[in-house]
Amino acid sequence: MRGSADFKANHGFGSKFLQFFGKGFRSGFLPCDDTTTYWFFSWIPSDQDNKELKDNPAKMKQLVLCNLVNVPDQVRSFVEITELYIDSFMLSPLRYRHPWGVLWGNISRGNACVAGDALHPMTPDIGQGGCSALEDGVVLARCLAEALNEKVSAETKDKDKEEYKRIEKNVQKRGDGRV
Repeated sequence: MRGSADFKANHGFGSKFLQFFGKGFRSGFLPCDDTTTYWFFSWIPSDQDNKELKDNPAKMKQLVLCNLVNVPDQVRSFVEITELYIDSFMLSPLRYRHPWGVLWGNISRGNACVAGDALHPMTPDIGQGGCSALEDGVVLARCLAEALNEKVSAETKDKDKEEYKRIEKNVQKRGDGRV
């Protein structure tokens, strides 16, 4: 789960990244600028948790605050002032993806392809989503280039054969037999 808090005045944390670990959870708080902070809360939810929390920012906020009782009040305020809008709290359950599922799985449909965090689920504190999306983009570009080169090569060979046949016909019509 993650969210962002907007302070009316300077929050006073500078650019410090704060992480807290508790029984079965991990949380972090990262200032974006002088008045905005990003926070996350990672834990292993049950299926019941996912059902109860989905689209319910009040319950999400309550869960996070109940687990952060031993965190300094100033840090808890990041979650406390996060407004109760559906867009303010994001619940994105992590799922284990087998490595062979990535290698041989279906990651595209039509002209859409999965990349970045969608292809490589990871916790929000790692900060590698953009990097993995860029790496995926490079791999995708290479694959497209290879596919286009193969298609062009096949088309070129077919065109060359047709052109050779036309030239051969014209030469035969001329009657001297030279190609």
